[in-house]
Amino acid sequence: MMTGNSLRNTVAGLFVRHGSPVSPIYAAKAGLGVFATMILLGLLSESVELTVLIAPFGASAVLLFGHPASPLAQPVNIAGSYLLGVVLTCGHMAWFPGSSLAAALSLAILMILMLMLRITHPPAGAIPLIAVSGEAQSIEMALAVILGASVLTALALLRRTVPPRSNPDPGQPELVQPASAVFDDGVSPND
Repeated sequence: MMTGNSLRNTVAGLFVRHGSPVSPIYAAKAGLGVFATMILLGLLSESVELTVLIAPFGASAVLLFGHPASPLAQPVNIAGSYLLGVVLTCGHMAWFPGSSLAAALSLAILMILMLMLRITHPPAGAIPLIAVSGEAQSIEMALAVILGASVLTALALLRRTVPPRSNPDPGQPELVQPASAVFDDGVSPND
């Protein structure tokens, strides 16, 4: 049974902020990047008459501009995970149209491949769920995701050139660690 102090400490631990403090300039740059990305995707949606402004791209933009040093926000992760998600989803939807089985299978295989290829980008996991919701036909969804992911990848590369390039977390490197790096838990990614 929990005592009053241990319960209080447990509850208080739920509200601890884990991110490093950032400067107002860094936060403004991140906010402007997200704003510009969503405007660009919205304009692209209107010009090509496809729904390119989808929820996973909002989550990608937050990672890309708010946490650019994160391994989850690297250009190869963005492009690779969305491409894999589209290919798997279109394939499974052809075999099991509109089926939750197709979404579950696509997402499970996508997760396995993202981990194995070291290109994990969590927002891409929403692609199979968008497809099964019936919001778009497979080819339309594929084109929209490829266009949007291309814009996000280009912006991820461009973001690295816009000052200030300082990282909000001085303990984190600006670039992704090589595969031979040992993580905080002492386990190598090759283990």
